[in-house]
Amino acid sequence: MRRRAGGRPAAVFIALVLTGIHLGGCTSPTVAPSLDDSPASEALLIVIETVPADEPLRGEDLYPLTTGQWVYQIVDDDRARGQVVHTISPTDRPNALVSLDKGEERTEFWGRSEAGNIVMPASIEHAKNALTVFDPPLPIAPPLLAPGEPFESSADMQVLDSRNPKRRRENGRGTRSLEYVDDQRIRTPIGEFTAKRVVVKFHADLRFADAVEDGTYWVVPGVGVVAQEHSEEIRVLGLVSERTGVRVVLIEKRSGN
Repeated sequence: MRRRAGGRPAAVFIALVLTGIHLGGCTSPTVAPSLDDSPASEALLIVIETVPADEPLRGEDLYPLTTGQWVYQIVDDDRARGQVVHTISPTDRPNALVSLDKGEERTEFWGRSEAGNIVMPASIEHAKNALTVFDPPLPIAPPLLAPGEPFESSADMQVLDSRNPKRRRENGRGTRSLEYVDDQRIRTPIGEFTAKRVVVKFHADLRFADAVEDGTYWVVPGVGVVAQEHSEEIRVLGLVSERTGVRVVLIEKRSGN
């Protein structure tokens, strides 16, 4: 089989690009240059103590359905590498109330189901021109998430060409779980908080690819997500073709919540 430079089979590379998978956690953004290119991984997020989970977490503290903007420092290879801005705006997309733009890399659409759950009907990976559509819209959080009670959901999914949505690249099923595991006293660039630590797992079982995402969110009611960690592994035709991971820490809240 012909291989690209670096040893990856050409068919695997093509399948990965055509699929354009991303699972709905924190993206690995294109990093803008920063003057804060320093060994700051631990200094940006310090866990002081862990205590048992307290009151339930509101779904909208994790996934706000109101407009806002948050600026995050990207941490990569134990160094602060740049910044990414998350912006929530109103949208007219079906089954959605708002869109979340994660820099220029990714857009997610969030809405509310009749049951009151926050749902994601679709997302777009702009660099890969990949539109992922969930049918029915994938529930991503309940109105209230009680400690130690995982919220599980699943939906059929299609990966389409965002420039021509009639062209389907992939299809399969996505399964997701969300759990509020404990509270942690943390120190960040914007202050010291007691944050609710939430763990997210997602598995996409598609025709030619299999993808697994693990994410951790530190959520402060009234502020939003103050830090995220995310890792993802994609297997195409049974071979590991991509592993990614990133941490972002909130450094400025311009509006929202």
